[in-house]
Amino acid sequence: MIDEKYRTVAPVEDWLEAHRQLWSPNTVRGYATSLAQWWTFLEQRDETGRWGDLGVPAVAGFLS
Repeated sequence: MIDEKYRTVAPVEDWLEAHRQLWSPNTVRGYATSLAQWWTFLEQRDETGRWGDLGVPAVAGFLS
């Protein structure tokens, strides 16, 4: 589902949902924000299709 302001990325939402009962709402929100930035980075590099196979070079690029 994509909408103007919010969108759902299934793998990210599944991971967050699995942790909502374990973490505080602020922690979940912080992870959600960081993961949204990560996903946007992958979209810009056209790498969302292989998100599960990315390694250190992709993470280093994201952090820089």
